[in-house]
Amino acid sequence: LKHTCICRNAAWALSNLTRGVTTSGWEFCGDSSLLTPVLLASVLSSPEQHVSATVKSTWWQTVANEACWILAFLTAREDQVVDYLIQPSNELLWLLPNKQFVVVASLAHRLDEASKAVVSNNTRELTETQLQALRMTIPCLRSIGNIATASQGRHVDILVQQSSIVTSLVTLIQAGYMTTNGDVQAV
Repeated sequence: LKHTCICRNAAWALSNLTRGVTTSGWEFCGDSSLLTPVLLASVLSSPEQHVSATVKSTWWQTVANEACWILAFLTAREDQVVDYLIQPSNELLWLLPNKQFVVVASLAHRLDEASKAVVSNNTRELTETQLQALRMTIPCLRSIGNIATASQGRHVDILVQQSSIVTSLVTLIQAGYMTTNGDVQAV
């Protein structure tokens, strides 16, 4: 339980460090760094489902949320950082079957979780799990937008190939949880 708290606070601190606009994204990622696309994707891909019942899953959802903000801040940097972060990998095929672009697949997964939370909700009262899923949409959207506009738009095809991204966005807009300018309501 102590390690979960440390991990959550470390992720929060790292997201604040990556927020700075004067530091290069290469300070946080690259070949010599531990902050790799595989690490970010594995944290984004529902780590709360892989822990024991004694560990609060909402804490791991918070870690995933902070990891998504880290990704949003890093993808707002140099095009080369975006290129590095969305490079293909086969390391997480056990977690994300048939998904080579693990960071994009993880973002798609989180948006899909949010849209499922909205669809499964018959009332306007959201459960804590549904709220956690919706909170992920803002950094996911920022990351996806940053990836789409980086490197002169050359990554748009990778994003569009993840059809659940478009489907999830449509679901969130139709359910009234997103405005047409991308803001998430009721979060």
